[in-house]
Amino acid sequence: MTGDALPIDQAETADDYGKGPSNEARRWISEYELGEKSQKKYRDRCKVITKRYRDERADDPNGANIDVGRRFNILWSNIETLKPATYAKPPKPQVERRWKDSDPMGRVASQVLERALAYSIDERTHQVLKACRDDYLLYARGVPWLRYVPHWRSQPPMKDAAGDVGLQVTNDEQQSAATEQVEGEQSPQKEVVFEEVIEDHVKYEDWGTNDARDWSEVYMVYRKTYLTRDEMVSRFGKEIGEAVPLDYTPSLMPKEDPNGALNRDMWKKATVVEIWNKPTREAIWINPGYSDGLLDKKPDPLGLKDFFPCPRPAFGTLTTGTMIPVPDYAQYQDQAQELDDLTARIARLVDVCRVMGLYDGTQTGIARLMQEGAENQLIPIDAWATFTKVGGIQGTVDWFPLEMVVAALAQLYASRKAVKDDLYEITGIADIVRGNSSPSETATAQQIKGQFATLRLRDKQEEMSRLARDMIAIKAEIISEKFRPETLALMSGVEINSDPQTKQMFQEAVALLRNDAMRNFRIDVETDSTIALDESASKQQAAEFLGVFGEMLTKVVEFTQVAAAAPVLAPLGDVIGQAMLFTMRQYKAGRGLESAMEGAIDKMKQIAAQPAPPPPPDPAAEKAKAETQVMQQKAAMDQQQGQQKLAFQQAEGQQKLQQTEAEGQIKIAMSQAELQQRQREAWIDQQMKLQAAATEAQARAMNPAAPNGRVN
Repeated sequence: MTGDALPIDQAETADDYGKGPSNEARRWISEYELGEKSQKKYRDRCKVITKRYRDERADDPNGANIDVGRRFNILWSNIETLKPATYAKPPKPQVERRWKDSDPMGRVASQVLERALAYSIDERTHQVLKACRDDYLLYARGVPWLRYVPHWRSQPPMKDAAGDVGLQVTNDEQQSAATEQVEGEQSPQKEVVFEEVIEDHVKYEDWGTNDARDWSEVYMVYRKTYLTRDEMVSRFGKEIGEAVPLDYTPSLMPKEDPNGALNRDMWKKATVVEIWNKPTREAIWINPGYSDGLLDKKPDPLGLKDFFPCPRPAFGTLTTGTMIPVPDYAQYQDQAQELDDLTARIARLVDVCRVMGLYDGTQTGIARLMQEGAENQLIPIDAWATFTKVGGIQGTVDWFPLEMVVAALAQLYASRKAVKDDLYEITGIADIVRGNSSPSETATAQQIKGQFATLRLRDKQEEMSRLARDMIAIKAEIISEKFRPETLALMSGVEINSDPQTKQMFQEAVALLRNDAMRNFRIDVETDSTIALDESASKQQAAEFLGVFGEMLTKVVEFTQVAAAAPVLAPLGDVIGQAMLFTMRQYKAGRGLESAMEGAIDKMKQIAAQPAPPPPPDPAAEKAKAETQVMQQKAAMDQQQGQQKLAFQQAEGQQKLQQTEAEGQIKIAMSQAELQQRQREAWIDQQMKLQAAATEAQARAMNPAAPNGRVN
């Protein structure tokens, strides 16, 4: 919103409406007027700084630029140099266990909240922080403001008891209520379909506090917003919205309308002052020109621990006796004015830094020589004798003393450089910050200048980082307290209906986030660096983590060997594991490995709980034992072979004995058979002889006359 609101004493007063404000409204109008009065001098100074930064110059009614003096806009140069060095990239939330110990539920709650915050930090957040950075560098104060905005599902029109049709609650109506933090509790006629936390940038002329010496004494903060008539009716109702005067006129609205063709009310708006009172934890909306003064009041709309919907602003130069800051430009505005004066003088001398001179008007040839610029051409001179008598060209032409102008310019350039050096000494913006360095400077000299500049910039960087962290912390508190579990599940990507265990864990994590005390005790919300780091720095950090982790693993291996030799040291393994986890949690790169590391440590504990294996054997004893076993095996084999040989010999002897016995029996049997055969043959022979004798006797008996008793 651009433009300046009308002063309070020029706005329409309550007497114009026939009655004065209520006592409560008068109290808050007085608080607001005191806050505006205390900041008038600061805001007037900021207006001057704005014009100087934008290089706005006075114009005449005809549109011509009447401020023709040349300037050296050192303010713009310094601010543009400090911007990327102070804040350059959106913050990334880092939500983790406060004490970095083993807390599974705290880890799940941290992951849910971190993902929800990461989802909610968008381009608007970045632009708001950039605007706060610009105000911080220009006016020494940058203020963000946060709002909780639920989006309701539109319901069909419903008739009330009188038969009138009620209004539908739409998202557009929600968005138009720019001054309201919470639209109201959910009712049966409304259903929240989505929720978000919106950040607003509050301009230096629209924010204030009670008169305080430091932030601890601030009990009231306020901001001004400007609403159209339709927005007033939508936010505060028809009766109030139409009664509040349109006391704000945008600066771009035409000053005059001679023909009366413009509807000037089309641009006008109403000033709404939103006040947050910490002692009573109430939010109050007022308009000093409204008859009653009080537009609306709500008890503690957000339920924040520190109540205020804005963090402590990013302050520049402050003293201990006031909360009104001093812009940095006020510290070197004299040097900046001196630079402008020197630049204007240099410009005027440069304009006259040209070849000029006077010549004898009777010598027309001299004029032709300068005007025509003749080449390979002779120009005739009348009265040559007279021309040569006066000294020729040297005697006829008197040149403008250009060397004096050049010398003055050189002195002015040197003076301007000296003023710039003084100015850089005041601001602390060295050459190295601007990317300038002399080739003759050594690396050590450049490093010293860089360290000096870093020291001067560190406070500004830390202040912007602190503002981003506090803003993210307020957003985290609103998300934890106000967002429905379904919204948290969608933002964090948790499938709560996947399995009962996941659902139970998610519900417990949400319960932890809802508990303000437990959340603050167990969860810490931070942001990473908001300064743009170069690629080499990121690689260096990763390399540092890997180096530390590798060294830790080496120590673990050494301890394992020591514990194996001295089992009494084994319980120290758990201490070492926790030390590794603690060290890993210090590095952003190690957070993703923490779960895997915890699982590895648990497995190591399970292995350690099993019976310890026997100690490793002595190599010499093992060698002797192996040799003994070999000798025993050889002796056993020899014994077995001897037994086998003896058994073979016994078997062979037995076999020979059996063979001898068989042969003897065979011989006996053969002898008996031969004896029987001879006996049989002898018997047969005897029988044959007996038969032959009998036959012969019979024949002789039958033939006694045969000689010799033989029968023929």
